[in-house]
Amino acid sequence: PQADKDNPDVMNPIDLVDTGNGHFEGKLPVVRWPVKESRRRKIAARVREHPEVAFWDEVFERIATSEFLMGSGDSRNGHEKWRCTLDFLVANDNNCIKIHEGQYNGKKTRV
Repeated sequence: PQADKDNPDVMNPIDLVDTGNGHFEGKLPVVRWPVKESRRRKIAARVREHPEVAFWDEVFERIATSEFLMGSGDSRNGHEKWRCTLDFLVANDNNCIKIHEGQYNGKKTRV
């Protein structure tokens, strides 16, 4: 990911979105600018909580290597497969942490 121009080790909200778009182009839904205020607030909150570029590098790498997050797993009843979106990533203070910790690395199994 790109970093804040004043500090190359710190991510800013615009770069987070643009980097995610570039990293997953053609693979995951693209976020179009401008974004709604509620979405912008969530993006900004996640970047405040985790400003380090290295954190987001790891999150994006884990997304890219997860069948589940990339929508490569089995679909259910012919419905479109779920894929990780920016909204899922920034929806709350847990989702990006779960991805960073590797909770979505394995194949999703049904019980």
